[in-house]
Amino acid sequence: MIRIGNEKDLDKINKLNLLIFSDKPEELEEDFYKKIKMNSYYLSVFEEKNELLGYMAGYEKDGNYYIWMSGVYPDKTGRGIGKNLLNHQLEYAKNKFSKVTIKTSTKWKFMLLLLIKNDFIITGFKKDEFPFPAIYLEKVLGC
Repeated sequence: MIRIGNEKDLDKINKLNLLIFSDKPEELEEDFYKKIKMNSYYLSVFEEKNELLGYMAGYEKDGNYYIWMSGVYPDKTGRGIGKNLLNHQLEYAKNKFSKVTIKTSTKWKFMLLLLIKNDFIITGFKKDEFPFPAIYLEKVLGC
């Protein structure tokens, strides 16, 4: 089940982030809480039997909607959780913004494929953004 997340979910999400993005845990944790507090974010949470299995968070950036972070427990992938979370975020954004932007990495091929399958187009590429090259994508809404 997908629902709108809230502050009570943040520690569970942080735990998931530390599992998925484990290359710099201290930096990630500090950055996550700092950015969550700074931005008026919209949080989609996927739960099953009161257990958080995945999330996706976005906020307004430069007049567009920016999907900032997302994650699904590795043993729960392949079940459409990411797709459902993305659809929830797009549904939220479609009446408020004309465009959705996102940055991913070549490391996360499944995310890149999910975005392309959902009509996102690649708008840029940066070799030295992450430990892996960054790929910038966007989707125009209302078309």
